Amino acid sequence: MLDAPVVARWGGQPIEIGGPENPSTPLIVLLHGRGATENSMVALAPNLPFGPAYAAVRGPVEEPGGYTWGDLTATMDWFLTWLDKEGDPDRPVVLVGFSEGATLAAALLLEHPERWAGAVLLHGDLPDVALPQGRLTGIPVFLACGTDTTSREYLVRDSGAPVWTERDPSGPRLTSELAGAVSRWLAGRLDHLHRFGENPLPDGDDQTWPTLLTETLPVRAHRPDPGGNPAVLPIALAYDAVGKGWAVPDPLAGLTLPAGAVQIDAARDDAERPVVVAAIIAAAAGAAPPPVRG
Repeated sequence: MLDAPVVARWGGQPIEIGGPENPSTPLIVLLHGRGATENSMVALAPNLPFGPAYAAVRGPVEEPGGYTWGDLTATMDWFLTWLDKEGDPDRPVVLVGFSEGATLAAALLLEHPERWAGAVLLHGDLPDVALPQGRLTGIPVFLACGTDTTSREYLVRDSGAPVWTERDPSGPRLTSELAGAVSRWLAGRLDHLHRFGENPLPDGDDQTWPTLLTETLPVRAHRPDPGGNPAVLPIALAYDAVGKGWAVPDPLAGLTLPAGAVQIDAARDDAERPVVVAAIIAAAAGAAPPPVRG
């Protein structure tokens, strides 16, 4: 049985001066790389936006020079047991992982997508698990990687997540430039959460498209490419278009753009053209703004 985690904390707005941390304050969980400690990640917190609570968790397995995360299945259960006691269970939680910590963050994201308000994956690989189409629809992700990787290919093209990518050829390091990019991304995500709440997750049902004669969107044979026609769809239609291969989420959806912001892929043949036109018309008709949660 794994011991209770060692956690280093920073920030968080108190309920009152001298009072405890507000249990509903957004929580940013920092996960270190192999052979490091929680202190290497909590040191990043002063360079990130003020307001949320930051908690850097130490890996449960000791090794020379630091700690590691061990077996992912056991570690995820251990981590979630700790998280369940961290304030309001509905508080927004964003995972920030570096190297092996990014792999753990990605594993948690894929296993329990409904629990997270976003994730920052810094120079880590996806876990060796099934990568379902559209698994992360509606969950903003920041990804830092050195070159094009399998992780980047899945996240950007197939996961359904709005992915902001920073390519960092200098190698797996937490540079000041990377910290600045993460801070800007987090600021946008936290502002969106404050104004609109977390993005609703797709329910998996077919949506009715009033601009299509068939009223339901067909599944497309081709996967879309990023960089299509920018548009803002009602959230349910945006998820439908992403899940069926007609669009990819805009990288800034759920940050500085509405959650329904997408990039609609161009038609590749005459059969696809009416569907693409119907999607663009649906966007032009006006997307509903994200709901405001009280």
